[in-house]
Amino acid sequence: SAHMEHLLAWCKENEDTHIKLFSDSTKDAKEQGWKKKQSGTLRDTFYLQVAQAIFSNNENMEVQQLFKEEPKAFIKPV
Repeated sequence: SAHMEHLLAWCKENEDTHIKLFSDSTKDAKEQGWKKKQSGTLRDTFYLQVAQAIFSNNENMEVQQLFKEEPKAFIKPV
């Protein structure tokens, strides 16, 4: 789907951030040969970035407008 494509593109462009969001296992990090990424930034800030990548490019103009008006409402669906 288009949403998944936008999410994957965002993850590729923001590798450190996507690791911080989607991986919290020190064990997994060691096994895969990379350091665990920890963030001082609230996860909601990162989720808002993900939501922007997905919903600001939505084909449905109403969704784009809703995201523009209430972006934080889109954090939970991410």
